[in-house]
Amino acid sequence: MKKIVLLLRCSTSAQDYEYQRSTLTNLCEKNGWEIISTFENKVSGAKKNEERQEIVELLDFVKHNEVDAVVATEVSRLGRNT
Repeated sequence: MKKIVLLLRCSTSAQDYEYQRSTLTNLCEKNGWEIISTFENKVSGAKKNEERQEIVELLDFVKHNEVDAVVATEVSRLGRNT
């Protein structure tokens, strides 16, 4: 069974993670993947990764744990090149 980490990000505090969480959870269940951790934050994707605590924590988690993949609903959840 693949070990998966979810990355959820919203740009504003008015938004929520539910669409991302349900979409990714359904994907993992359909493929028989195990979700071992979830990282989430409400911050603009235009911020540099070193300014986004969830990215720093996610990278540290991946370095110290057996993780097969990090999944997000779209690449913009990682950040945006402004």
